[in-house]
Amino acid sequence: MRELREPANINVRLPTDAVSSGTPAVLAKTGGSVQSHRWSAKGAATAGSGTVAAPKAANTSRDALAVATDAVASGLPRLVVGALFGLTLGKARMHWPAVISGQLRLEAAGMAQMFLAATVSGMVALAVMERRGLFRRSVRAPVSCGMVGSSTFAANWGCGNVVGGTVLGMGMAVAGACPGTLLVQLGAGIPSAPYAVAGGVLAALAHAYAEAALRRRWLPRLGEPSGAALAVDELVAARGEGGKDGSSDRRGNVYGTIAAGTAAVVLPLVAVLATVLPHAEHLRRILVAGQQPAESRLGDASMWPWVDAPLWQPVTAGLVIGLVVQPASVLVSGSALGMSGVYPYWAAQMLTTAGAAGDRLQKWLWPVTAAAEDGTRAPELPAGLARSSGAHATGWTAVGTVLGGFLATLMSGGYGPAEVGELPSRTAAVVGGALLVLGARIAGGCTSGHGISGCAQLGVASMVTVASMFAGGVVMARCLQFVGLSASAL
Repeated sequence: MRELREPANINVRLPTDAVSSGTPAVLAKTGGSVQSHRWSAKGAATAGSGTVAAPKAANTSRDALAVATDAVASGLPRLVVGALFGLTLGKARMHWPAVISGQLRLEAAGMAQMFLAATVSGMVALAVMERRGLFRRSVRAPVSCGMVGSSTFAANWGCGNVVGGTVLGMGMAVAGACPGTLLVQLGAGIPSAPYAVAGGVLAALAHAYAEAALRRRWLPRLGEPSGAALAVDELVAARGEGGKDGSSDRRGNVYGTIAAGTAAVVLPLVAVLATVLPHAEHLRRILVAGQQPAESRLGDASMWPWVDAPLWQPVTAGLVIGLVVQPASVLVSGSALGMSGVYPYWAAQMLTTAGAAGDRLQKWLWPVTAAAEDGTRAPELPAGLARSSGAHATGWTAVGTVLGGFLATLMSGGYGPAEVGELPSRTAAVVGGALLVLGARIAGGCTSGHGISGCAQLGVASMVTVASMFAGGVVMARCLQFVGLSASAL
């Protein structure tokens, strides 16, 4: 029988669909259901008629060391993947707030070049890996706004994707970041990044509790899938079979054909776009506006991903993400890239740590309660945070992304806060960060999960989200520009 360490004065019951390995509760799985266990005064955990003896001190340290070793061994590869992702974004300066804001104001095209190159090349890489049996696509389903009894698009299919994508895009315009580049900004030492991260974590907390309350009272289907998870190649294959579902082999052939054809058309167009609207020229305008010596800081943008090059072309960065980082993520974690999940993960870890300080604090921080086996009420995390609390792999990837941002800055010769162009104010950073994560939670993904990964897998819901995201960002950026406001003045 495995021995367990007794937690101090903690009585927690988790949702049956969301058990966290990091939550201070002792859990056992009996008959397919997860039950809460309580520690007796004699130091034993009881569940029904079973009893788990308190651990011996001699084995506690060895067990803790084994758990820590396993965690590091499984987390290090994910940290490396995150570091590659952060390094690539940093070397192309995709994390500068002025670069993202300029893209949404339609004054530059560097971000679009990187995004298209990463998505299309990632599509080719994933098609090859799926054909060889190394990867199986997991297309995201459309997200419901929670309304029941309506078949309209606005009330049912994709409503959460449209609303969430729009809110996320508004946050991009205000904060000058997206959930992934925000982590790179944190590693690069951009002053607005900590405030935006704080706003994002607070938004993850607020969303979890608000979603739980709304689902109990008015919107029982809020956040649930509102339809089947559809992919473009699935629709094409089904149409080719006379409306019937196509075979997996046919779907694989269609996916590979679409990937090859899209790459043959889009990548040359991206190369032309890079020539017509050079990313380096936009960066020089940013540096000149900040009264910085542009030529000495940037040099010539490199088409090759040399780590000692001061600047990478957006196309180069996109190809590295699609052909190197994306396959590495699949091989290491079994899933494609996605970054927004780290914010509810951090929020859940904060609540779990604070709740362990004592019963009274725990009940105040965890207001959602559930009936325990003996009829009493025990505090529990909302389902959204409880699901995220065990996503340690996401935490490792996020830490690696922060490290990659630091390394990119270091390898590029370093630059101070005044050398990255206009920065959002503290208020704008907090508000923008909150909008970023709120939108990502509503839509079920961000520019990485729905964008680079979801669109590369031809997910219809992901394409709807990305279209809403950029539409919301462009409109918000134009509105701020129209009224004569900038994020730094908010």
